[in-house]
Amino acid sequence: MSTPHVTRDTLPADREELHLFCEDSPARPGNEPQNGDQDNKLSFPLHDGRRLVLHCGRETYAHFVAILSAVAADDADEEMA
Repeated sequence: MSTPHVTRDTLPADREELHLFCEDSPARPGNEPQNGDQDNKLSFPLHDGRRLVLHCGRETYAHFVAILSAVAADDADEEMA
């Protein structure tokens, strides 16, 4: 099993990004962010060299983290078996 390459580096300014906004993202177009809102950005490289930036709020981000946690727990169970 290969380990994915994950970085937290900032992107070069010349790389094109595609921004998508989840329903709960405070940064979504037409929304007025409120004090205490949290805009989480998940960034994924695309096959054509662009980057997909997914903006999401707390609920969607928590759901994403729960999915990753469940996968990690399943992987750990398989390793121990």
